[in-house]
Amino acid sequence: MTAVKEYLGPLRFRHVLTAIAGLTLASVPVSAIAQDTTEERMRRAEAEIRALQRAIFPGGDERFFENQGSSGTGAARNAQDMLTRLEALEMRLRRLEGRTEALYTNLMASEARLAAMESSQGVSRVSEEPQRIASRSIAARSPGGAMPAGDPIAQRFASIQAIPRPETQDPGEDEYTYGFRLWDAGFYAEARQQLQGFIEDYPDHPRASFGRNLLGRAFLDDGLHDDAARWFAANYLADKSGPRAPDSLLFLAEALIKQGETRRACIALAEFAEVYRSAATGRLAEQYFATLRKVTCS
Repeated sequence: MTAVKEYLGPLRFRHVLTAIAGLTLASVPVSAIAQDTTEERMRRAEAEIRALQRAIFPGGDERFFENQGSSGTGAARNAQDMLTRLEALEMRLRRLEGRTEALYTNLMASEARLAAMESSQGVSRVSEEPQRIASRSIAARSPGGAMPAGDPIAQRFASIQAIPRPETQDPGEDEYTYGFRLWDAGFYAEARQQLQGFIEDYPDHPRASFGRNLLGRAFLDDGLHDDAARWFAANYLADKSGPRAPDSLLFLAEALIKQGETRRACIALAEFAEVYRSAATGRLAEQYFATLRKVTCS
């Protein structure tokens, strides 16, 4: 597990490493000046994200920025508090990003429908134009004057709308299942938004391990290997006995291979073989040996 932590450390919060480089979860001293600078940057970032959150989520839902600090003093306590707040910031940013992508898709679909409706009205008004022009305009529209049949944004929107949302007695299970359906249909950005919401809202759900692993796959399948590796490592470290922890460790190796991180990929594969021996020779044997063939480990 130390090897995976070695990987996860530099990967997580890569944009703020300079702010916490001197901190550890042990008892490394931190100067007051460095601490003040980091605290100031943290508060500024939180304020900016709050403003962005209010713009994207009307109603001012602040539940993701409750005070997560802990009482006590010392470098270890301060470091843990900062890491917790950084993790919350990063999670919020990613969910806002997913929400923005979904809103953009909906906006483009609405604009396409509006343009088609305006075009339809224009054709009906200009009745004196030659019949061949009117016929050609009508043929270019989909039935009912909705939106052009070949519009990729409209098609994507319609396809997403066609994916049913489950409604059972377990809302957490429903949220995960809908995220899985989006991922299975190839809508990776929408799946990431859905799964991040599930993880935030139901962190202790029996499907939590499945959700984190699938979120990593939604990044991996979309070519976002760095983010995928972060989520796979996080899922493994969060619950080594989780039902999808061994899968995440294997997918972590795959993501690292795609990044050219052969040494760390070999570390992940070695740890998988050591920690999950039964899976390496059973359920995940085919994937394990296929991944092994992609690298040369000493």
